[in-house]
Amino acid sequence: TYVYWLTTYDNITYKLNCVKNASGYQIQISTSKKFNKNKTTIFSGQTGTIGSNLLKKKRYYIRARAYYETPLGEKTYGKWSSVKSAKTK
Repeated sequence: TYVYWLTTYDNITYKLNCVKNASGYQIQISTSKKFNKNKTTIFSGQTGTIGSNLLKKKRYYIRARAYYETPLGEKTYGKWSSVKSAKTK
């Protein structure tokens, strides 16, 4: 999954590269590069905005992965994208 970011004053807008047969995408945002503290996970579509509770002039690390939902409702996940960083203005 390739990730494109655009930052503004208090939110981060993202656009994910389309993955064939994906049911949706899982996005993680953290203040730690290794995602071991202050981690938030969001399930969403291919584009969107992360904006709740983000601090101004703070660096955030972001990664994403696609998932496929089986007919029984189980989710199968792909690999995480490379970690990208974005700083709110």
